[in-house]
Amino acid sequence: MSSSVLSIRNLTVDLPKGGDRPHAVTNLSVEIGAKEILCIVGESGSGKSITSLATMGLLPKALKPSSGEILFEGRDVLKLSAKDHAALRGTRMGMIFQEPMSALNPCYTVGEQIEEVFRAHTKMTRAEQRARTLALLEEVRLPEPQRLYHAYPHQLSGGQRQRIVIAMALAMEPRLLIADEPTTALDVTTQAQILDLFKELRDKRDAGLLFVTHDFDVVAEIADRVLVMQKGVVVEQGSVDDVLNRPSHPYTQRLIDAVPRRTRPRAHRTVPARSVFGSPVSKRPSARPRHCSSRPAPWRR
Repeated sequence: MSSSVLSIRNLTVDLPKGGDRPHAVTNLSVEIGAKEILCIVGESGSGKSITSLATMGLLPKALKPSSGEILFEGRDVLKLSAKDHAALRGTRMGMIFQEPMSALNPCYTVGEQIEEVFRAHTKMTRAEQRARTLALLEEVRLPEPQRLYHAYPHQLSGGQRQRIVIAMALAMEPRLLIADEPTTALDVTTQAQILDLFKELRDKRDAGLLFVTHDFDVVAEIADRVLVMQKGVVVEQGSVDDVLNRPSHPYTQRLIDAVPRRTRPRAHRTVPARSVFGSPVSKRPSARPRHCSSRPAPWRR
């Protein structure tokens, strides 16, 4: 692995008493290297988003880390004051949330919102802020940066708004980017474009990327390594090829089997697959052209 950007060691985050389990995350350990994309995958409630929020210092007050450490640039961020953690978030860590409209202020233009990052953390002149903002808009492949600089969030498409949020996260050239389900609300074409952008940013910048998702198609497209979580526990981690094509844990296999794939025979499923209309797959015609393989196709990029 390349040099470590983030090292999480034996992290446990407690849940309030009376929950379905004592810990949101239990004894989690993982590292992320520079120029590496680590995907954390699991069903809702598996602890993947809690891991990212703990790293960013954004956990709800009801959730408390009870043990372990999160080392970033030689410091345990769990021991930082709220002020120091906030400064770290704005400069060395960047976060991209699932829904850009909740992250953007509808009352301010795109240019004003990106420049706010520079006003808070640098001594750039207004001209320097504008030049850097336009450069970021170009870097995230937005058309007509000069026009979009003056646009409001509601005047943009979902994909364009997500690119704006990515530009804001990149503004201070962070060493760590955390993306929490950033493509879930996008159509498949826009999703593919955003994933291509993340891969391009990985290759151009010396940052590590922690990518939270439930979508194995996204994992196959973007991940270098994969960490699978179930009910707060890491059940499997490894290279994307090993985890997707040679899973070692039954839970990972069940998640993969739940993904609709045309070439997967019914005998390989461990849970009943259902169509988008809710009817069992087994009730649909199973005829397959003779030239089609009866074996499930491997995951490929």
